[in-house]
Amino acid sequence: MEKKKVINWLCLSGVLSIIFYLLHDIVGAMNYPGYNLMSQAVSDLTATDSLSFIVASGFVTVYKILSCLCSALLCILIKNEKKRSLKLSVYLFSIMNFISAIGYALFPLSSSGFDGIIHVYVLTAVVVLLSIISLIIIAVGSLKGENKHKLLGNLQ
Repeated sequence: MEKKKVINWLCLSGVLSIIFYLLHDIVGAMNYPGYNLMSQAVSDLTATDSLSFIVASGFVTVYKILSCLCSALLCILIKNEKKRSLKLSVYLFSIMNFISAIGYALFPLSSSGFDGIIHVYVLTAVVVLLSIISLIIIAVGSLKGENKHKLLGNLQ
């Protein structure tokens, strides 16, 4: 199989990761009696002592694998890009994705214990900050100069 065809197939990992994340949300909520989408964190669905743990964590594991595959593929596709800010932002976003996948697997949420502190405060802070920083760099970097990525930063 030619290289471009393989890359096209691997690009589906991003779409599939979204589907598995939504399945994690929907099926997990269906298996969590009394779950309230508006007042509870989605992490509650995969908390180690929740009734939806087995079902939701299965979907979220597949989501994490596919999203990390998509991030790695994006890093490979962007490696020859001349625009440093775009490369930096993609790399930061990919690092955030890997930290999220590995960190939340190592420190799952529970109703009690130290893991909840690391999960809620440390990992969430790192993941949110890396997300915001990478998205700001994408927007600002794509607005500078004329290039094929200008649409990424278009605010209109």
